[in-house]
Amino acid sequence: MSDRLTAIQSSQSAVLRKAGLFTDFQLWPTRDKMDPQGWLGNFTEEELPYAVVLLDSFLFYSESLVGGLFLSAVQAISAEVTEEATSIGPAQALWSGFLARLRVTLVEGETPNPTDSGHLFARMARQVLEIDQSRIVGPAEALAEVRRDPSLVVLFVDDFVGSGNQMAGTWNRRYVSNGSGEASFAQLAGSGSGTFYYVPVVATTVGMKMLSATCTSLRVRPAHILDEAYSLTHPECFLWPESLRPTARDVLHEASKRAGITDGYEYGWEGFHSLALPLGFWHCVPDATLPLFFWDEGSWVPLLRRA
Repeated sequence: MSDRLTAIQSSQSAVLRKAGLFTDFQLWPTRDKMDPQGWLGNFTEEELPYAVVLLDSFLFYSESLVGGLFLSAVQAISAEVTEEATSIGPAQALWSGFLARLRVTLVEGETPNPTDSGHLFARMARQVLEIDQSRIVGPAEALAEVRRDPSLVVLFVDDFVGSGNQMAGTWNRRYVSNGSGEASFAQLAGSGSGTFYYVPVVATTVGMKMLSATCTSLRVRPAHILDEAYSLTHPECFLWPESLRPTARDVLHEASKRAGITDGYEYGWEGFHSLALPLGFWHCVPDATLPLFFWDEGSWVPLLRRA
């Protein structure tokens, strides 16, 4: 057996042991929902070192982890709201006033759908943040309430910002509110009505830049930011060891071609917006994730199924 093959197998065993521990500690889903061993079996011997790195780099956000990140992001806003207070009493008063004016709403897809993940995170706001149900409303109702009371604070909740298109769509969409005609959040913010926060659990720098340019007056406060070097096809992706980085993109493309992804996936073999991320949540796998992780066509075994 060659030294190279021995090294690959040793690395593979170590990563699989880690995956097993993640499953045992419930950081990853149970083996019937996530199949590291079966997924590695998709790759040729030449591709296997790259596949091992992919598996080792995969970021899975469990329900408990998402809840913790979501809570920490909102707590960070509390520090922002109370930064001018000089003692605990005034700080508590500022935060209580903020919560009294708060309305939580969701981010709708470019075509609003009952399955949008924002609905799940609106429920999480009630469960994790203990926000009263009466303060958790749909976008149209949130907009109508701000039109009636410009002192209100609107908190948009979501799981993931890839390109930023969905939030930009919600921000600029014109809603009809209580017979008062159409209006958008962008329009209200431009007139000085309301204060608007957006708290996604994870955001890319691509999406952050897009929202900064198109959604002025929206205060974007993600729990975790993935910069461009998280993209597995970025020329400076730090997830690859130096020995594999120069050839990684070509290997991923060839594996995607063999799996049928290059011709079969609507967003291309690098995923939506060519972000090629090693990313999955307990409730979904984003379109921006590298399709090799979730592809479920032909004989290809997915690491994590999308549904």
